[in-house]
Amino acid sequence: MFEAFCFILRIFEGLGLGAYTTASFAIICSEFGEKAASTFAIIEASVGMGLLIGPTIGGGLYQVFGDVV
Repeated sequence: MFEAFCFILRIFEGLGLGAYTTASFAIICSEFGEKAASTFAIIEASVGMGLLIGPTIGGGLYQVFGDVV
């Protein structure tokens, strides 16, 4: 049962990411026109940095404060 729900949840995550990516391309192209490539590069770089820095900060906070909850 658990594994089935894991697969179902992963399918919905994939659908959501696909919709997000498609919508972001369309919005960036319509709003920024000639600078769409640069804007998309900045957004992707920001997402990448967030994925790198976020877990590092979270791990450091957990190391300092422990399991407070």
